[in-house]
Amino acid sequence: MHGEGQQGDYITLELRRAKLVLLINLGSNQYGSILGHTSVTSGSLLDDHHWHSVVIERYRRNVNFTLDRHTQHFRTNGEFDHLDLDYELSFGGMPFSGKPSSGGRKNFIGCMESIHYNGENITDLVRRRKLDTSSFRNLTFSCVEPHTFPVFFNATSYVQLPGRSDYNMISVSFQFRTWNPSGLLMYSALADGMLEVALTEGKVSVHINVTGKKNTRIDISSGSGLNNGQWHEVRFLTKENFAMLTIDGDEASAVRTNTAIQIKTGGTYYFGGYFRRGSSAPTQRSFQGCMQLIHVDDQLVDLNSVEQSSLRFFENVSLDMCAIIDRCMPNHCEHGGGCTQTWDSFSCACDRTGYTGATCHTSVYEQSCEAYKHLGRSSDSYWIDPDGSGPLGPFKVTCNMTEDKVWTTVMNSLPQQAPISGSSRESRTVLQLNYSATMEQVSAITDSAEHCEQRVAYACRMSRLLNTPDYLKAHQFERAKSSSPFISDRVGQNSFDRPPLRFPSRNFNSVTIMGCMSPEEGSSFRPRVIPWKPSWRGNRVREETDFGLAVLLLRSARFQNGNICQDSQHLSLDLKHQAPRALNTVQDTFLAEACSMAGEAV
Repeated sequence: MHGEGQQGDYITLELRRAKLVLLINLGSNQYGSILGHTSVTSGSLLDDHHWHSVVIERYRRNVNFTLDRHTQHFRTNGEFDHLDLDYELSFGGMPFSGKPSSGGRKNFIGCMESIHYNGENITDLVRRRKLDTSSFRNLTFSCVEPHTFPVFFNATSYVQLPGRSDYNMISVSFQFRTWNPSGLLMYSALADGMLEVALTEGKVSVHINVTGKKNTRIDISSGSGLNNGQWHEVRFLTKENFAMLTIDGDEASAVRTNTAIQIKTGGTYYFGGYFRRGSSAPTQRSFQGCMQLIHVDDQLVDLNSVEQSSLRFFENVSLDMCAIIDRCMPNHCEHGGGCTQTWDSFSCACDRTGYTGATCHTSVYEQSCEAYKHLGRSSDSYWIDPDGSGPLGPFKVTCNMTEDKVWTTVMNSLPQQAPISGSSRESRTVLQLNYSATMEQVSAITDSAEHCEQRVAYACRMSRLLNTPDYLKAHQFERAKSSSPFISDRVGQNSFDRPPLRFPSRNFNSVTIMGCMSPEEGSSFRPRVIPWKPSWRGNRVREETDFGLAVLLLRSARFQNGNICQDSQHLSLDLKHQAPRALNTVQDTFLAEACSMAGEAV
């Protein structure tokens, strides 16, 4: 099924390698972008000559994709909710429309019934000729049974078929499907040698050994990964001075040899196994899988007549069926492990997943930095998996084990120092903090932690406070005046004057000074604790410091946004120092803002 619109929207349902693929695009803000493209795959081995039911339901970006009563729920990519299609929706193929997206797909060969679209029975409308059928091609209202007659082989099976004897040419073709990388496909004892067609490590290999007046051996191979459960066609032709092997009808990649060879056919061909003992036995004995459309000497073999024959030309085979099972659908390998299978079992490749075990279930990493410490590890970067075998994947953290308690640090994408220049009120600088873990992974750490903190530090050099004095006057002084009677609105060009600052009568243990260091001492924050001086009560605060910007906080006071007291029991002070040039001077001038929610005089 296929439909598309003028603005890039489309919906396509197609078979790819016997799997059903739904492609849908509701569009995105960027025309021609692939951001809205969504692809979902369902099912496996659907080329089994059985009926399959498909239902697609969509409401805005929510889609239910149901195949044989197995439903997948998903949301489409992109930003839009509507599917804008042209007035045409095609089933079974795509008529040429001149659009680039309309070509490159083969039409469907098979049968459909009960086609419904938005409540309309399309099949019935076509049958009653209520739709324009002028663009239909090779359409009939009957489902012809396929002419294929598959044969299923197990490890003890074979089919013996007759052919011409004492003939100087061999022509054999057939289709097979299997999960096993190796097995015997066909064997024939020649009048003076042997012919073997086998699957070896996913490749089809042909071995011809002629013993007579002149010993001749031919070994050719073609294809790769042919044990993928799909049907593959093999054609082999040999005659004097010529041998050719073709896989899946690809003549361009057919393997040829011009070795001089003279053969005489033996007249009997064994497919799927050979268990007789002899000097010219094949390298492999059996095959697990299915075959169909077997041709010997350019003649299609009627396997139905072989089944009905009183002669026993086969052993332990199941005719007219292919009992193949996809053990990797659904994928039982966890955490993104790759699934591979043989006819009888499956296995998981857990490389680079961070997990191990038969189904990639067990994490190879510890759940926390604490666990690494118990193993005797020192401070370093480690991979951790907080939920063990749960759905969250492992991620890398830094473990600090130098203290009594272990600290776990989740790193972000910013460098240790990110220079900022040219930022203004009109053009702000925005830095994105992208952490090396998802929010779900971070939550797994914080939920089990005793304490959690996030630190973002801003350091400055030769920086003017809040950009300009005008900005201060408009945004700082007016708010400060409303809360404190001791704030002056006198603003100098390069410095700020302030009235005397008085402290409340209560005593405090210490005062903490924090700010940006001078250029001579770097640009990192360095807190400084100064013992409380009783003489400060009612006097001007003059403290020699080399800070370009100083913030004085009374101990235990909560400080936010520069001048708002959030704690009703403590006083918060913000002393901003502006020293345009000289940073090391005793004649510091401060701008003080203070408020007291405790009701005490300041």
